[in-house]
Amino acid sequence: MITLKEEIFINAPAKSVFGFLTHIDLLYKTWHRKDHVFCKTISGTLSKNGCVFHFLERIGGFPLYLIAKVTDIKTNEYIEYKPAFPFSLLKTGKGYFQIEKISDNKSRLIAYVEYGDEYGILDRLANLFVKPAVARKHIREEGINLKIYLESQK
Repeated sequence: MITLKEEIFINAPAKSVFGFLTHIDLLYKTWHRKDHVFCKTISGTLSKNGCVFHFLERIGGFPLYLIAKVTDIKTNEYIEYKPAFPFSLLKTGKGYFQIEKISDNKSRLIAYVEYGDEYGILDRLANLFVKPAVARKHIREEGINLKIYLESQK
């Protein structure tokens, strides 16, 4: 299993960070203008458990398409998603955003992604297309872009 974890401090309330992430279908290109193509809900809303959404982005030039489902959510604190059926049958990973309130106007966002499989077969296959360092750089850029966007909204 390949695990990536990045964090960033944002001078914005946790509610604003959560709001951005639960409206990502509307703000997807703002998040990473160069590499994000689209993100759309298929059923439900991103602020509710069970929402199914799909997205297309390029990581290091490689197109990544995924259908995912919100599997755990705590308002202003946490959003977890996993691949939706039929990808869920492969048990290929998950992602989450954890938002910690530091003060009324400061938050820490932790972005976590794991992908691959327990035997390392899918890990080696994924490494042929996207190196973990490239994926980590992409996630770091998303954090910076989110910070710039939210801090400019004041």
